[in-house]
Amino acid sequence: MSGGRLVLPVVLSATFVQLLNVTVAQVAAPVIQAGLGAGPGAS
Repeated sequence: MSGGRLVLPVVLSATFVQLLNVTVAQVAAPVIQAGLGAGPGAS
């Protein structure tokens, strides 16, 4: 594989990891907030 053909898989992998990271954070945030006993106005 030349350098040019390696760019697309790397970019797609990085995009997938970022999307996964955001999704996990969005799901985990309310659980962490409830675990800490924080109210809805806490940020």
